[in-house]
Amino acid sequence: MVTMGAVTLLITVQCEYIFLNTFRTGLCV
Repeated sequence: MVTMGAVTLLITVQCEYIFLNTFRTGLCV
């Protein structure tokens, strides 16, 4: 269960990072 939670958390963080990165790039462009 702990591993599953860690994987889910990692994916969530990555998705948020990618989203913010794309949003920031859109603003810069």
